[in-house]
Amino acid sequence: MQNPMARKDDLSLEDQKELREREATLVAIDEDASIIALLVARDGLHTCVHLVDGRVLHVMNIAWGYDMEDPFAHVTTNASPTPADSSAYPIDFFFTDSVARITAHEDGSILFKPAAS
Repeated sequence: MQNPMARKDDLSLEDQKELREREATLVAIDEDASIIALLVARDGLHTCVHLVDGRVLHVMNIAWGYDMEDPFAHVTTNASPTPADSSAYPIDFFFTDSVARITAHEDGSILFKPAAS
């Protein structure tokens, strides 16, 4: 980008595209952190993670991390400790960029929905 003080209208089309890509990346990183923080805060509470592929994961706890240079976390559910009813809460795996929404099992309220949805 040429001039950091320039207005969006003053940027070349190429610089405008780069700016939109950077802004989208920042939103994605912020949403990634929000997903992890929400699931950690609800540890022990039945939470439903709805994925973009249509699956609904029933989550009681998570373990998470990042692969080198990966902007999104990978999440393993219900692994430690394993819930008493492991058939209702199987171990699953997903990436945070595949989350369509997160809901509270107790009342169905939406706890998280990505900005792009």
